Amino acid sequence: MTVDLAELERRVACQETAEDVRTSVSRYAAACDTHDLGQIGTIFATDGVVSVRGDSWVGLDEVRRFYREAWAASPGPSRHFITNVAMSDLQPSRVDVTAYLLYVTATADGSSQIGWGSYRDRYVRHGDRLVVQSKHIVLDLVVDVRDGWAEAMHRVAAMVSG
Repeated sequence: MTVDLAELERRVACQETAEDVRTSVSRYAAACDTHDLGQIGTIFATDGVVSVRGDSWVGLDEVRRFYREAWAASPGPSRHFITNVAMSDLQPSRVDVTAYLLYVTATADGSSQIGWGSYRDRYVRHGDRLVVQSKHIVLDLVVDVRDGWAEAMHRVAAMVSG
């Protein structure tokens, strides 16, 4: 069996990129839970983009502003759970990532909310660091747990169908 050293090096570099994604996803969830703008600054590229519902924040200062305002609107404790992380177009220098998100949070009035949706991200390598170039956040549902998420899902389905 002949080993192609260049191909082996490429495959190892791709695996390192995949492992860097897993680390970044974990760091991102922790930064959101602790409202850590400094950590957000290390996760995103300086020209990174966040988009939500047709709005975009471009550049690290704007990305930080997005998170600062989002956290100010929901200052209570929260937990983010990011699952079903899937990678495509995995290269040593970039990768596209999709994942589901689930979060729980306490609102200013002391009630509890649950929400879920998905992330579509592009990671790129800047030097020895893998950073988020773009993050598209889709929130499918955010609901007060007293209202029940199942009932809210039925309302959303009814609106979509007609």
